Amino acid sequence: MAQWNQNIDGNHLKIASHEGSTMRVLAGPGTGKSYAIKRKVMRLLEEGKDPTRILAVTFTNVAADALKKDLGALGVPGAETVRARTLHSLCFEILQKEKVLQMTNRNPRPLTDFETNILLEDLKGQFGGKRNAEKLLLAFESAFARQQQDIPGAINTLEDARFKDRLLRWLQLHQAILLGELVPITYEYLKNNPTASELQEYDYILTDEYQDLNKAEQSLIDLLAQNAELLVVGDDDQSIYSFKHAHPEGIIEFPNTHSPLADVALQICRRCPKKVVRLANELMGYLLGEHPKQLQEFPSNNGGEVYAAQWKTIDDETGGIARLIRKLTSDVGYNVRPEEMLVLAPRRQIGYALRDELQNVYSINAHTFFQEEALDSQKAQRAYTILNYVAYPQDRVALRAFLAIPTTLPGTYEKILAKAEELNKTSKAIIEHLKDGSIRIPNSTDVVKRYDELESIRNELKDKPAAEVVARVFDTNDPIDIEVLLAILSDFGIGAEDDVKKVFVKLRDRIRSPEVTEDEGFVKII
Repeated sequence: MAQWNQNIDGNHLKIASHEGSTMRVLAGPGTGKSYAIKRKVMRLLEEGKDPTRILAVTFTNVAADALKKDLGALGVPGAETVRARTLHSLCFEILQKEKVLQMTNRNPRPLTDFETNILLEDLKGQFGGKRNAEKLLLAFESAFARQQQDIPGAINTLEDARFKDRLLRWLQLHQAILLGELVPITYEYLKNNPTASELQEYDYILTDEYQDLNKAEQSLIDLLAQNAELLVVGDDDQSIYSFKHAHPEGIIEFPNTHSPLADVALQICRRCPKKVVRLANELMGYLLGEHPKQLQEFPSNNGGEVYAAQWKTIDDETGGIARLIRKLTSDVGYNVRPEEMLVLAPRRQIGYALRDELQNVYSINAHTFFQEEALDSQKAQRAYTILNYVAYPQDRVALRAFLAIPTTLPGTYEKILAKAEELNKTSKAIIEHLKDGSIRIPNSTDVVKRYDELESIRNELKDKPAAEVVARVFDTNDPIDIEVLLAILSDFGIGAEDDVKKVFVKLRDRIRSPEVTEDEGFVKII
């Protein structure tokens, strides 16, 4: 007996049962879009479809991980092998498999945000300042398709062409890649190779948060889906990535570019109490004027409780919230489990204070998830870079990063980079020549001093156990500004068999893809 159509009706049933043509789903928050997507996957699997030919694309790593867990919990054979990926991880896999990066002389070493900032510091003098360089970088990562009508990959200005040339030079000389490049490179590869196997790899493609995709990402989805059934889900009112040239027009204009098309809307908010839905509608009306797609209340939901509270100090605030959480989790009248609670903190310092208050005063377990801010401070950047260099002393970006903390030295470094390019050597080799006097570059004394400092640290630590290296690099006696890094390292632990490379890779990957635990008994603070 089929399970996919049990206890499902209305537009959710239309989504799950649809087959053949492309479908667009306009879905407000909390309206059950994930529920409908999972039921569609259930139907496909129960009908005997190959799970490896079903691709579910999400926008973030956390969402992809959550979808994998949800699919694995369906209890349908094959659910765990459905391809649930972010678009960037899919692109990375394609480029690695097809050796596209190697053929184009690119190295799959991604830059962190702070390393990208150093790249911008190096380029800003050639492009009218950092703000303009940032705009050009975002345009580059969207394949210069700034508007919905633009063609991805088309370069229309001399400045765009010059920026692309200088940017790729920097990345190639440092053997690095921007995560934002993965989509444009993959799009160009597939567009120019119509017989590529990836264009025949999927029968069903389900894309969530479509409004957050820019034109290049949307065009890549269309390429992958040219021989597949496509489902896109999103809401133009929830687009928050306009700074990276994501346009809600993409989902609004979707019917104009895709035919035949089935069109469904989900506007009944099942997740939230009625009062929260009313507040949301009032807020959207206030921000946007007459709102065309008001959320609707789910009839059986309760009214909900909303409180506005204000405290005089941060200590008073964390104490007050902690007492409220204790009341909700301990009073039989509420009977709320810690894992059912989510706290949104505007600053990580407040989150840490609340976590400590809950654990130390009330013995309530709490987890904070601030990995995206792990490398905000120069102290954290320096420690991370040193660990990177000890693990991988030939990493060109790590060397550049250490030279740039706390000063960027862009003028002098550009001369070093030009000499490296001229002699077909690495920047590290040029600095070694500066040391022995075989090459002279004006005002390079500070660069050599900082290089000697980094090499001295590496020589001291290179043969030490990983735990000792971490203790030396991350000073636990002065944890200010490295709390997140210390928390991540503590979370996965360092075994006696771990070497420095393994520890660094685990730290790097955890920062890049934060794990939101589903463990029982923890209040989540994000």
